[in-house]
Amino acid sequence: MPDMDTHYLQVWREQARERGIPEPDIDQWLVLARPLLWLHKVQDDPAAANAPVVGYRGGHPSLPLDVEWPAGPDFVASVDCAALPSDLRGFPLPEDGHLLFFHNTEYLGPECDSPDDDGRVLYIPAGTATAERVINTDRHHKAEPERIPLQCSPCWDPPHDCCGPIPDGFGELTPHLEDPRPAYLRNGADDAMLLGGYCTTWTVDRCELSEYTDPEHKKWRRLAFMPRDLIMNEEALPFLVHWIIREDDLAVRRFDRVKTYAEDLFA
Repeated sequence: MPDMDTHYLQVWREQARERGIPEPDIDQWLVLARPLLWLHKVQDDPAAANAPVVGYRGGHPSLPLDVEWPAGPDFVASVDCAALPSDLRGFPLPEDGHLLFFHNTEYLGPECDSPDDDGRVLYIPAGTATAERVINTDRHHKAEPERIPLQCSPCWDPPHDCCGPIPDGFGELTPHLEDPRPAYLRNGADDAMLLGGYCTTWTVDRCELSEYTDPEHKKWRRLAFMPRDLIMNEEALPFLVHWIIREDDLAVRRFDRVKTYAEDLFA
């Protein structure tokens, strides 16, 4: 896949210059921008023709032969790491193999007693023998049976002041930055899965997990997030599901230590 396009970093640089922000501060700020990968359904727009298919959402997961399933949470999506951009600055995903994302369709609440039942991520190294597992409709009655291909459209996430100090003047600039998403995503792809970026959410300044409020919250990174309808009191309600991981665990591929957080969007 092509490297990350830095076009919008230059656009943002020009916007910062127009506000009279000193060049050294702009350099410091842009270094903090993080890759943000939009994984979305295949688009009809010709402009999306070069966006490669990097995985799929729903369907049956292909798991290592020694991994049991359907015990545990529902299968959500599979990502082919080798198909992702190769220069994900500060976001050291594996260069190959697959990441499989799981999350329970039943909302278990913020104080879930069994985190492993709520969500997890499984990394399958390249060359691992796998077999497709059929969904058990008694256990996964709300799982997505259709396998939907996902294209990848990479862009950038600007630094957010809630995730660490940024130079003066950028807090006011950030809401006015030119949208880095391709045009075919700006009026659609609301159900896209996103990889990377900062740990802010759509409705609050930072994720409300307790780990984010301690002095070491900057060591946590957002691995992925996506909107999902979860069952709460027998009613399907909109949530934003986050998969998060500590930076040191990401560096050594300890995806078994991923935690999940479901943020309600109906409050």
